[in-house]
Amino acid sequence: NPDGTCENGVAGRGDPPHERAPGGRLTVTRPLPIACSLPAGDQRERLEEMSSLSARLLSVDRDGGRGSVLRFERDAETESRLRGIVAAEGECCPFLDLTLRSEGSKLSLSVSGPDGAEPVIDEIVDALTGA
Repeated sequence: NPDGTCENGVAGRGDPPHERAPGGRLTVTRPLPIACSLPAGDQRERLEEMSSLSARLLSVDRDGGRGSVLRFERDAETESRLRGIVAAEGECCPFLDLTLRSEGSKLSLSVSGPDGAEPVIDEIVDALTGA
């Protein structure tokens, strides 16, 4: 149907994934495109902002390109800047999952995404590590 639902409840081969919506209707779910919406100049500025935090980095655990966990010294400025980056990345790269957690005297930033997002994840992690 033009409204993205499937009336008979039968999905054919190659159809996008379906989910049951309220009222029993099936709704087509489409993955988010793996593309940053920031213009190139703004991307450079964002990566520079990330790189400026590398001095606060304590460790990084990479998970084969699909995700990484970075640990930073916890202080008010670093936490504020990381929260700002997480919020900003959520706007321009909604396909990514960036999660900031407090772990005692450290901040833990998890960066992950779907298949195909590895280059974007690597770029963010490289910037945050000052690579």
